[in-house]
Amino acid sequence: MQRTVRWLALGVLGFVAAPACSDQSDIDDVIGIWDTKSVAGYSVPGTIEYERKNHDTQYIRWVFYDGGRCTLTQHVDGAIETYGECEYTVNVEQQTLTMTFQMERWAGRLDANSLIFTDPKDVEWILRRQ
Repeated sequence: MQRTVRWLALGVLGFVAAPACSDQSDIDDVIGIWDTKSVAGYSVPGTIEYERKNHDTQYIRWVFYDGGRCTLTQHVDGAIETYGECEYTVNVEQQTLTMTFQMERWAGRLDANSLIFTDPKDVEWILRRQ
């Protein structure tokens, strides 16, 4: 079960992209709590199919802090886990978010009140500000 729960953390935490220009005022656009609303079109909370397995997902919650640090807490398959090895930058002009985790990089973009990004498996994740 531990392995099953980690797929979300590794998948979600790693999102990022190309280099982004950022300064402290740009970061204000994402600071706060963001809840994942869907993964690959599957609603959260709910059952998510990922890598051909179903996962009972209660929540996947991101917290973006001032200074470019972030955390993820998730309640998946009955287990709650928090991951804090996360850094981010924002490019407001391009409306992109760059986050790094465990040497994986994924691209994200800001769209009104949503953060939308695609993981390395071409799965779209949509987060909304809490």
